[in-house]
Amino acid sequence: MDEKALAQSILDLVGGPSNVEGVTHCASRLRFTLKDAGRADADRLKATEGVLGVVEKGGQVQVVIGPAVETVYTPLMSLLSSPTSAVVEPTPSEKEHRSVMARIFDYISGALTPLLPIFAGAGILTAVLIILAGLGVCPADSGQFAVWYAAGHAIFYFLPIFVGFYAAKKLGVTPLVGAIIGAALLEPNFTALQTGDPKSFFSIPIVAVDYSATIVPSLLAVWVASFLERFLNAHLAKNLRSFLVPAIDLAVMVPLTVLVLGPIGNAVANGAGAAINYLVSANMVVAGIVMGGFWGLLVIFGVHWAIIPIILANLNANGGDPIFALAAASVFACLGVSFGVFLRTKDKDYKTLVGSYLISGILSGVNEPLIYGVIMRYRKLIPMVVVAGAIGGAVGGIGNVQLIVFNFLVNVFTLASFAPIGWFLAEAAVSFVVALALVLVFGFESKGDADERGAEQMATKAA
Repeated sequence: MDEKALAQSILDLVGGPSNVEGVTHCASRLRFTLKDAGRADADRLKATEGVLGVVEKGGQVQVVIGPAVETVYTPLMSLLSSPTSAVVEPTPSEKEHRSVMARIFDYISGALTPLLPIFAGAGILTAVLIILAGLGVCPADSGQFAVWYAAGHAIFYFLPIFVGFYAAKKLGVTPLVGAIIGAALLEPNFTALQTGDPKSFFSIPIVAVDYSATIVPSLLAVWVASFLERFLNAHLAKNLRSFLVPAIDLAVMVPLTVLVLGPIGNAVANGAGAAINYLVSANMVVAGIVMGGFWGLLVIFGVHWAIIPIILANLNANGGDPIFALAAASVFACLGVSFGVFLRTKDKDYKTLVGSYLISGILSGVNEPLIYGVIMRYRKLIPMVVVAGAIGGAVGGIGNVQLIVFNFLVNVFTLASFAPIGWFLAEAAVSFVVALALVLVFGFESKGDADERGAEQMATKAA
């Protein structure tokens, strides 16, 4: 059965387009949020060629496809958005049976998961470019460097746009409205306000902030826009919705984001940065424990991007920055935990997938695939990353490690950006080895994860 036929069969067996409130995918599963889960035929889904298993968890119906899930997800989304499909309207939040935190993580994951392959590709391109520049093959002041750097950096600089687009798709908001809200924060006339005379919006002061490479403002804005768009669709005549809904969305949400939601997101990030700088100045070892242990959580919520200005300020003022040097322990903890999963898992397809994530992480320093595809998949791994990162961060704190040349990617090509290099390598080794040992000793599946894995393996054998 080809991918489009499989997508059609799955869609029919979950109750058709009219029963689908939302669908995302992770490393191996299509995750359906249905209006009526009782309409899904789990037995027939399990018997469908190409389906490895079905898991009902957290208010979702999860259809296990394996590493080829992306090839089924794409035609599935085409079927859901085709003119012959019923319009999928979001249902009230009370129909969600998951916890608030589960819904928050699902929202963030749904907005960021589609970007993971591009993160990895752009990270590898940037890492190779840095090596070529260091070797003199592609000098940093050359035109070719500028063009290739733009190719690798664009996904991160324009992150508010891409996050806005996929967050809108996740919540049932018009996707381009979410993208344009993010784009408005980077529009030249708005960014010019950062250096010009202070401006106001109907006497309300405009806080002009650099929103490049941020995700919190877009996530907040799209979440609020989902309520506005739902209200407009319920109260406007159908023949007026096509142009009035996006017009009102933008007229209301862009000012609201600029005046309220953006500054709130920025304040959250700045507060985190101020707290981190205070810890660093008070005690490097304690700062290493905190940064090494909890950096991964900052990455999950996207707050880490807003720490870049603090890192740059430290580099400019002091010639070195300890914040990212200490946080790097979490990166190596993620690698160690994921390598442990790679060694212990008996699922050959998943082993291959984790292996590709590890190669990407080592070469590019982009760890989002490891975070979302491995660590968030098995909740037992989260405390292991925290413990291993904290211990490694403490080692880095003892050695007073510093980032001496700006980069935001920790990979084999950028190790020389840190000093003293001996202490930094010790931090990296301790984080990696402790994380690996924890997985090898305690395993990586909780009881709930093991039950799901058993169901998947049974389904695989049956197929």
